[in-house]
Amino acid sequence: MFSLTLEAKTAEELMTPNPISISENAAILDAASILSNREFSALVVINDAGRPVGVVSRTDIVRREAKPSSTTNVHDIMTPTVVSVRPEDPAWEVVAKMAAMKLHRLFVVDRTGVLVGVISTFDIVRKLRRTP
Repeated sequence: MFSLTLEAKTAEELMTPNPISISENAAILDAASILSNREFSALVVINDAGRPVGVVSRTDIVRREAKPSSTTNVHDIMTPTVVSVRPEDPAWEVVAKMAAMKLHRLFVVDRTGVLVGVISTFDIVRKLRRTP
């Protein structure tokens, strides 16, 4: 029998730094293009100060309409909830939060609330190691 060990002590060790984000004022078509070209399921939405204000997903775009207007912006369709942690937060707390809230990703913000990273379930899986 074996177990799995998480080889990360902090959120910073789990995160992917400098995540691709999109402005809340960007057109939906721009978000759709990034999601499609990068094969992402969602993007963090930031305000002019670089702080996360929401998440826009492929599903959000599809729910809006099949052919969104070029004048409709991301803010109009995003999910206005952002779950975040700080870089120094313990990795086990990050995993527990994601499991409890059934999240696929959460965002890492610095002490001023500016986006510095993202942690996905894949990031966590990459840090798991088999131990005897």
